[in-house]
Formats: sequence, C-alpha cells, structure tokens
Amino acid sequence: GIAIPYAGLFFYHTFLSELGFCELLKEFELGKSGQYQFSEIFLSLFFGLGLRLPSIEAHKLVNPSQLGPLFGMLRSPDPITIRLWLDIMAEKNLVDSVIDKFAIKALKMGAIDPEVFFIDGHFLPYYGLSLLAKGYHTVRRQILKGNEIYVVSDIRKRPLMFITEGCEIDFRPIIDRIADRIIGYGVDRPLLVFDRGGYGIHFFTQLSVKADFITWGKYILRIN
Repeated sequence: GIAIPYAGLFFYHTFLSELGFCELLKEFELGKSGQYQFSEIFLSLFFGLGLRLPSIEAHKLVNPSQLGPLFGMLRSPDPITIRLWLDIMAEKNLVDSVIDKFAIKALKMGAIDPEVFFIDGHFLPYYGLSLLAKGYHTVRRQILKGNEIYVVSDIRKRPLMFITEGCEIDFRPIIDRIADRIIGYGVDRPLLVFDRGGYGIHFFTQLSVKADFITWGKYILRIN
C-alpha cells in the first residue's frame, strides 16, 4: 500500500462512481500511449478542488506522489501538463460536449434541481499578452482585459453548466443559448432567473416562446 495524507478524499469516489465520471469522458480520450488521459487531468483538478487549491498553478504546491494515488496514478500531473491538455481539449472544441454530458447526467441522477435555474455572470480578469475586450471588475472597481463566465445553477447553488464569452458579447444572446442548452438536456420550458443585464422587451418576447423567466422590472414602481 501507499501512505498518503489525503485518504479522506477517497469518499469522493462514491459520487464519481455514481456520476460515471470516467465513462462520460471515454469518447474524448486520445488512446493509450503512455501519456495522460483527459479523465486523469480532470480527476487531478477535481481532487485539487477537494484540497481547496485555488488555481491550476497551485498544484505545484502539492506533492504529486501523494495526490496521484487518490485517482490511481503514481504521480499527479504538474501545472504545465494540465494546461497543455486543456489547450488540446480547447483546440478540438470538446468543451461544450463535455459540459453537456455532465449536465445531462447530473439532471438524470437528481444532483441538480430542474425547477428553476439562476444565471449569473462573473468577470474573469486576464493578464496575458493577447488582445481581449475589457470589462469591469466589480471587486477591484477597475476596467481590465478579461472574459465573462456565465454560471447556471439550481436553487441550492449547485452548478449545472457554464458559458465563457468575451466581454463584448451581450448578455441576452447568452441567455437564449442557455435556454436552448437546458431544453436540449430534457427540461421542457425551463424557468430562468437573471438580472438587469438581460433586460429587453423584444428579447423577452422571443424568450417567452420557449422559456419562463424572472428578472428585474425596470419600470415597476415600489408600492408600500
């Protein structure tokens, strides 16, 4: 056997088994050739979150020979390897397919409540050299380069899926795409909750054809 300080995290395997984690990723694997597989990269990220690692870079702070045995490896991948494989996934346009598979499975197993879905946008600052549109960082109160991540969660704040887009993309077409994705997951006429960024009379007319929604009332007076 191997002695590791993170044995308590083995309890997560119960959920991963119920979810069919590796089976969901099987069609995206690149074949066995002594290299890592997508499932192993994701397991490394998953258990890293269990250790409350705040970023991919923080994986260098963990002893790989202690983290790896949690998911059947002698050593866990380092940050450079993790980023490389995520780049490969992005180049092959696999991200949406992976998200959709996990979302459908989570709904089928009852891990997500389908009664109502909350849509919320969060700014992700970018400090690299690529040219990106700028957005407003509400915490720092600064205008910075970055992207916007739109997270869809249920009433108990459990995430179903997310979409990442540039800051130049309006919120309304994102809501429309999310509605179509959720309908594709098997939820007929979903109930969506979003803030004032999605306000628009013509958009409301289009959205109401396929989904119900709750949002900010721009011209509703407050009556005591």
